[in-house]
Amino acid sequence: MAVTCKPQLTTVRRPVEEMAGAMARLLQGHIEGTRTEPTSLIFEPELVLRQSA
Repeated sequence: MAVTCKPQLTTVRRPVEEMAGAMARLLQGHIEGTRTEPTSLIFEPELVLRQSA
C-alpha cells in the first residue's frame, strides 16, 4: 500500500512468514512436550527507503 501513496512512504518490512513458522514450531514443541521453557525470538526488520525518507 505504501507504494501507491505520493510520495511513496518509507516503511518497515517485518518477516511475517518467518515469524509465523517459528511460532508454529514453538507451539508444536509445547504441545508435544519437547519444549517446556519460555523462549524469546528476535526477528530483524528491514527498512524500505522510499521517497518520504
